[in-house]
Amino acid sequence: MEVELGSRSPGSGGATALLHDARMMQHCLLWDNPVCAIEVPERLSVVTERLAERGLTERCLLMQPRHATPEDILLVHSAEYLALVESTESMSLEELKALSDKTMDAFFHPDTYACARLALGATLQLVDAVVTGAVRNGVALVRPPGHHSQRNEANGFCIFNNVAIAAERAKRTHGLRRILIVDWDIHHGQGTQFIFEDDPSVLYFSWHRYEHAKFWPNLRKSEFDCVGNGPGAGFNLNLPWNEVGMGNGDYLYAFLRTLLPVAYEFDPELVIVSAGFDSAIGDPEGMMSATPECFAHLTQLLGGLAGGRLCIVLEGGYNLCSLAESMCFTVQTLLGDPVPPLSGRMAPHVSAMESVHNLVTSHAPHWGCFRLHADPPELAAAFGADSGDLPWHHQPDLADPSVGLTAAIGTPNFNRLMRDHVTGLRVTVTPIRTAVSGFPEGSDGAAEVAGCATVQPKRLSAEQLSALLRGASPESAGEGAAAQVCGLLDQVLRGQVRNGAARVPTSQGLLVCASNYARQLGAKRTLLLSIGAEVPASVSDDGDVLVLDVQGAAAEPGEPARSGERHLVISWPEPGEGELLWTLLHLLLPMAYEFRPDLLLLVLGDASDRCQATARMMGHVTLLLQALAAGRVVALVTEAGDPSCSTLGSVVRSLQGRPPSPPTPGVRLSPPPTPANLQHLRGAVRAQGECWAMLRSWGSGGGGSAKKQLP
Repeated sequence: MEVELGSRSPGSGGATALLHDARMMQHCLLWDNPVCAIEVPERLSVVTERLAERGLTERCLLMQPRHATPEDILLVHSAEYLALVESTESMSLEELKALSDKTMDAFFHPDTYACARLALGATLQLVDAVVTGAVRNGVALVRPPGHHSQRNEANGFCIFNNVAIAAERAKRTHGLRRILIVDWDIHHGQGTQFIFEDDPSVLYFSWHRYEHAKFWPNLRKSEFDCVGNGPGAGFNLNLPWNEVGMGNGDYLYAFLRTLLPVAYEFDPELVIVSAGFDSAIGDPEGMMSATPECFAHLTQLLGGLAGGRLCIVLEGGYNLCSLAESMCFTVQTLLGDPVPPLSGRMAPHVSAMESVHNLVTSHAPHWGCFRLHADPPELAAAFGADSGDLPWHHQPDLADPSVGLTAAIGTPNFNRLMRDHVTGLRVTVTPIRTAVSGFPEGSDGAAEVAGCATVQPKRLSAEQLSALLRGASPESAGEGAAAQVCGLLDQVLRGQVRNGAARVPTSQGLLVCASNYARQLGAKRTLLLSIGAEVPASVSDDGDVLVLDVQGAAAEPGEPARSGERHLVISWPEPGEGELLWTLLHLLLPMAYEFRPDLLLLVLGDASDRCQATARMMGHVTLLLQALAAGRVVALVTEAGDPSCSTLGSVVRSLQGRPPSPPTPGVRLSPPPTPANLQHLRGAVRAQGECWAMLRSWGSGGGGSAKKQLP
């Protein structure tokens, strides 16, 4: 056997909770109302049925929701409003209708109060379980939803603001000081915004269909420049979509450009998602084009924050097929399954770039991370090659399923096409998640590899090794190290192991050997991310390898590489602390998503200290990278770059699916880069934006439109 199992511990690092209760389906509309008719009980049943069909329910820890107490509700809502909702239990049909008619798009039923208490109770139980460590993460499948509900009124199908109350309870009961709420529902969660707009302990991010206030709830306060009030200024982030049809590329562009940089600077202790799937394709409310697997990527990218304390709470979603599939992808990501490749073109619409630019400009005074893109209008040009001058990494055969799905909306074909699309995205779950090689016993990170498999070296003849090295000397790779790495690649690319890590004596010749061996095994697009290592130029000669070479602080940093080069060297002029993470979010990840690798080689070299590649930081880097290549990540760490193996241990921890350590009080994970380094990094982003669509920016030229229309 080439793979030997150790004493395996659960790779997930903890359970995923699932809370739902069929009694929440009793809340339903009892009269004709075309606006409210889409909020049906089947929104819950289709999700629970699909989760069971895909075998996801049995893998979760099922928890029975409790009814929220009046004391819970009063954390956010007024006593008068609580009394009003409670009184609906004894109202006649006429009284219920009369009360509903006084609200903005909400309705009441004799069981509404009980159902709303169950929905809130499920949310509170989930947050309590995650914060106390009883589970790692989880999902609350609830209705009625909550994010439109305000202190004194029901609104937009919402009765009690489940997520807002849960955040307030986490602060008061568990003493949390920094909570991130991510609202990816297609409607603005104005209720949540109004509750926390003065509160710097809650960072609220919402993207929403807006169309310059023509779309519900038609509020001026949903605009990008509504950043919060007083001490809460800067803690309310609104990203309004002013056009429909936003797709996977737009959502990823927004996450990487806005949410993730702020979230890492904020360093939350808990993340709660108001998970509305009306932002998915086929929804009659959203009219967007994001396919269900996109939500797996969003979930993966959030998973490193707050030590993995991530709570998903259902809000909207009115295309039942799209809703169910999107939730399934979200749950399987929480469970630690590989994230499937993202379909469609990775290029943002001009309107999306404009919305992102406006948010960044509004928040630049509040967040150091936004200094990077808060250029004056004349510098924020939308760079792009002519449509006939396609970059080397372009893949003309990429299918965009959103085209066919959009054409089928409202027809019986939609569900069939959606199921076909989802079936085609299935990623094989390997028998073993993580394998290691060359890890010395008794080292600092030894505890992290206890649950990993051990890969036996690949036997290589002298002729085979010489062919793989392509002229480089065998000493530059090390025969033993080459055998280790090839053995690891063999298991990953043959589908026996999802990912792995190896400790190696050197990296230079080894990278030539590894990239060539991966090509022999069928890897078509390899991304090599090098941090403080020496990468031979020949690695990228064949055109199927993209090298992102981070050299860190250098006495004389080179000029940013020319656009379109396959080997991009990134350095900065002076030492700093936050440069590596910000380079990853603003430059490397956008390029990687557009490149679409099927294998990712992560190399931590002898000079990694120049990049501030600490053990904790590399845990976050490794987790973020697993959104790519269906999680096929092979990490190589040199002995000189990590003598104690603590960084390698952190990398392996993330490869196993266990999140990096929770925030440490008083210790920031990654402050913004220094001004000089930011300026240098800005030049690299601008130069590469000529070729990479995910790096382009919007420019406001005289009339406020983009200077150059992008293809």
